[in-house]
Amino acid sequence: MNNSLIKTVDRTISFSVIIPNKHRLTLLRRAVKSVLKQSYNKFEIIIIDDSSEDEFSSIVNEMGQHEKIKIVRGSGEGAAKARLMGYMKASFPYIAFLDSDDYWGKDKLLYHANAYSLYPEIVACFDLLLLIKDGKQQKVVYPPINYVRGETVLVSMAHVHKELLKDNFIHASAGSFKKYVLGDDFSPKSPNDYLTWLRLSARGSFGVIGCIMTTRTDQPDSLTWNKKILFEESVNIFKEKFLLINTHNILNKYTRMKFLFFSIFILVTFYFAIPPKVKKIILGKSKANKSSFLRIL
Repeated sequence: MNNSLIKTVDRTISFSVIIPNKHRLTLLRRAVKSVLKQSYNKFEIIIIDDSSEDEFSSIVNEMGQHEKIKIVRGSGEGAAKARLMGYMKASFPYIAFLDSDDYWGKDKLLYHANAYSLYPEIVACFDLLLLIKDGKQQKVVYPPINYVRGETVLVSMAHVHKELLKDNFIHASAGSFKKYVLGDDFSPKSPNDYLTWLRLSARGSFGVIGCIMTTRTDQPDSLTWNKKILFEESVNIFKEKFLLINTHNILNKYTRMKFLFFSIFILVTFYFAIPPKVKKIILGKSKANKSSFLRIL
């Protein structure tokens, strides 16, 4: 525990930690354990589970009695919708996401609480992320904005927003934010984490914690590995970025054109990658789920 931080942090800051899960009981145990071991204990855990009935029952029996844990049956629509369900049920004013295959360092929430104490004006903050693939350390994901190793710094709204419009560099499990800033505008059509950071960056400055507090482990059975869901989210991200670019007039004409052509390339790539059945839905050749898909457009 960092005693110097624990003495200065605002103890009224409390977090709702939202963990989407599907068929990952072993990994979920690790994720939950990393939260329960936090040196800063002002939090609740909300697990949104899309597993089978048997595994859901196991999770309830194993974790449901803990006073800090809420377990909710998911809708089966992927991690983004699971986060939305958790967001709606959150009791505390600060939101933090944690994917069930990721885990935190023991001082993660302490550093985030300290960031909000140091800079009350920030709307969100994030820490550095360590990527592990196939059991081997791959790299540390560094943001394309100014940060100081081992310290927490403030980054202006204009700077972080401009960089996020280019690409997402904040993993869901690495960030946290003030719930009231978004309110009911938590990406209601597609609550993707990238859209969340984009909208937050249009409303205030961010805190950047120059410490590795989050470990990400890539899993092939990701809740967002569904190609139809990925395509839907790509469409929504494209629309949101295009709207923000034109509304705020942040990027020059050349950069806008680069963004437009790159986004079209990504959408076309996803389109040709998705299964024929989903293509039929997109093209209107199948009535199945057509109305639900068109709602995102």
